[in-house]
Amino acid sequence: MMASERLDVDGLAALVRMCEDVRVRLVLVNEEGQWQLYHGEVLLDASDLDTGEEETWLYPTVAFVARRLRGGLVADLLRGEPVDIDRFRVVVDQQSVHVATEDLRGNQVWIGRTTPWPRTEWTIRRDSTPYRNHGVLVGDASHPSFLTFDQAVSSFLYRRPHDSRATVDQLWRVVRPRRGAWFRKVTVASDRLTVDVEGDDLDDVILELSEPAGSRRLPVEGADSYTFDLPEGLRVESLLIAHRAGEWLDMRHFPAAPYGSDTSVVLEQPELELELLLVDGENPRLECKREIPDKDARTRKKMLKTVAAFASQPEGGTILFGVEDDNLEIVGLTEERSVDEQMRMIGDMIRNKLEPAPACHPRVIKHPYKRIIAVDIPGGTQPCALRDGERLEFYVRRGSSTILASYREIEEGFRQSPGTG
Repeated sequence: MMASERLDVDGLAALVRMCEDVRVRLVLVNEEGQWQLYHGEVLLDASDLDTGEEETWLYPTVAFVARRLRGGLVADLLRGEPVDIDRFRVVVDQQSVHVATEDLRGNQVWIGRTTPWPRTEWTIRRDSTPYRNHGVLVGDASHPSFLTFDQAVSSFLYRRPHDSRATVDQLWRVVRPRRGAWFRKVTVASDRLTVDVEGDDLDDVILELSEPAGSRRLPVEGADSYTFDLPEGLRVESLLIAHRAGEWLDMRHFPAAPYGSDTSVVLEQPELELELLLVDGENPRLECKREIPDKDARTRKKMLKTVAAFASQPEGGTILFGVEDDNLEIVGLTEERSVDEQMRMIGDMIRNKLEPAPACHPRVIKHPYKRIIAVDIPGGTQPCALRDGERLEFYVRRGSSTILASYREIEEGFRQSPGTG
């Protein structure tokens, strides 16, 4: 797999034009009688993302269109030329000319999408995000109704509820699969790591497990399972990577909080996760709490400050409930309430006090004798604030401590947010 091309708009349009046909999803907004492109998503041979359906959701001021179209037609639209798609004359306010390129490993979530194989995404961002209150969108027998425009966009593009942290701020998003070599499943046991490798082009591929103390390599000899012995267990900050001629093809990274929502990584002995999480103690990505702070306002705010700090940093973080923060003793949570009730309490605290509320993922970590709940907080692309009355407070993580963010840090965080500058 060659390195992904860093393209300008014309180069990206030329890439799309080379395809006989592509799958597109278009979000159109009616501005003074013209159908203006709000967002376009193009899938190049991305069958795993393609529902195969051709559909049109039409509302008075908004239209959602899914079609398989000729690559040349979509290339013209990418270059800002008006085109006719069925009943719609689509125009593009092509102000931005900057194309950003992102290479994503397999099973990685990005703006509502997950694919088993790695992929490359090219995005063109709008110079500004237009705001218009479209009101309640009332559907008919062929398409649903929505309370807001953002909810309709999330449903149409990703078939999932709207997440305030994943607002669509790109004018264009072009997705191309990278199926040369990829990891279907990675199984971690106490004494070995096994990876199931698949791909369309496995010639000369090297599989490497890189650890802080060194690395080991295996030649890939076809789609198969490959095993690395782990006499001392999996080391924190290990990197599993497939590469060829200096270019990476797929990878998995195992930091102190390694697994989160990555469903391709399977723990053969689930109790190992708690050991791996605690191996370095509290750190910039891990916080421990003896109990869920449902009664005391001071300890509740302390926990929420940490969530805000994790959500504001790119790598996110994890909070463990049922573990002492000073000596890492595993004490477990009370059984007076059900696990579902305790996880719901945590989620409600976060949603009610943080803006924008991160899409946290409470889950139970298996332990033979104790009840432990982990909350994985995904990293954000914009600062997350804790609301204290009328005041918004921003926090950052420093080592194992959470502190108030400085004005400079807040300003820098917003400057790096998508759609700002």
